[in-house]
Amino acid sequence: AVVSTQSTGVIVLSAIDNEQKVYYEGVIKEKIALKQIPSFCEYIVVNDPIRDTKVGCGGSTMEVLEVLEEHYGFEKMEKIRVLLLHAGGYSKRLPNHSTSGKIFATVPFTLYPSSHSAACTMLE
Repeated sequence: AVVSTQSTGVIVLSAIDNEQKVYYEGVIKEKIALKQIPSFCEYIVVNDPIRDTKVGCGGSTMEVLEVLEEHYGFEKMEKIRVLLLHAGGYSKRLPNHSTSGKIFATVPFTLYPSSHSAACTMLE
């Protein structure tokens, strides 16, 4: 689930299920290739465990910590910086973002003032 591997920092996005995880990973790869997000840090997408009930942010955080420990080991985890973005969930109040989640919703801002500049998403 690691998208880039060149740093001591990692950005973790939580996803509600495997389908959303695969979508997030694809968008992240595309944004790295287009130089819309930094490529000097790792991006890891972790989906919530499959259960009969929702796990919420607390359960998602525990799952992320377990995945990070498996990936890095406890010793290295103490030395890396982690930004955890709880991005999982199917947006009910914004149905046009139900599949992609709000993390990839566009905001009325561009990073580079040019007519060809793509609108930013909340991830940028």
